[in-house]
Amino acid sequence: MEKYDEKGNVFCQICGRAYIKIPPSHLALHGATVKTYRETYPDFPLNGKNCAPRKPKAKIEDLLISAEELLNVTTVPDIKLDPISLEKQDIIQDKDIEHIPKVPKIEEIKEITDLNEVKNPKTVKERDFLPDGKYEIFIFLKGFFPSLQNNYYIDKIDIERRLLYRCVTDITDPQKKLVFDFPNAMWHNWDAQSEVDKRTRLKSDGWKVVKVLSKNPSVQDLIESLKSYSLF
Repeated sequence: MEKYDEKGNVFCQICGRAYIKIPPSHLALHGATVKTYRETYPDFPLNGKNCAPRKPKAKIEDLLISAEELLNVTTVPDIKLDPISLEKQDIIQDKDIEHIPKVPKIEEIKEITDLNEVKNPKTVKERDFLPDGKYEIFIFLKGFFPSLQNNYYIDKIDIERRLLYRCVTDITDPQKKLVFDFPNAMWHNWDAQSEVDKRTRLKSDGWKVVKVLSKNPSVQDLIESLKSYSLF
């Protein structure tokens, strides 16, 4: 996967989404930290080309003022202000308070630009972290598989609670043990080991893997793959 897009934003090597700077909160969605991300992808930066460099922290010794500098500080001269006479002030009498017009409270009105924000708030939340192309496919599949999950981790643990393997998938229905894999898409979640090994492990454990091979997968490409797996 490329390091940067045409705007100089850096690609997340896990999901393919572009950022000016990949935040720790985004890595947490993938179960990763800044440290583990750098260890897994040592040749890929976390900051885009347009990310402003961090300002160096001021040293404590630069902030300290010596005793000699304090002695050289000039004193602030006393400023005498002429008192303002009450005759020049506008005094509000109690009898005048009832004549002050009350300003009506203006309620903040939120302009709704997308009807989906009213119909399906959950969809809007999903749209925030799903890249273009994957969002349309995810919403389409959600109509058939309500328990669908994005960037789902599949773990296999033995009877002694030891982790045998972990696979990160593109789109998964954990209840039906159904994985939708997009190996050629830019937002595909690459497994640390071979992609073939990942699919072999999943199939041996009862998971069904549906592959969509298009580089820019659309809903129509998904439908064709579903037909070939007799799922549509």
